[in-house]
Amino acid sequence: MAPSHSRRLRHSTGTRGALIIGDPDEVVEKIIRHSKALGGVSQITFQMNAASLPHSKLIRAIDLLGKKVAPALREQLANYEESPD
Repeated sequence: MAPSHSRRLRHSTGTRGALIIGDPDEVVEKIIRHSKALGGVSQITFQMNAASLPHSKLIRAIDLLGKKVAPALREQLANYEESPD
């Protein structure tokens, strides 16, 4: 029996899921995990549904990406690249 849509969605958005959804710390953790698993990533594209999200939430998400996620990624990836294998 195939898993239900809601079960697949929970799996995809969960801690180990492929979709990068969550608070800034969760987003950073997922990007780092994906980067390590793939041997490094040089770009991440974020997709937000402007048609269904209020403008204030879109602006908040963009603000968090710039002020929390990007600086934390720079720091963690620099530390990862400097650490011995």
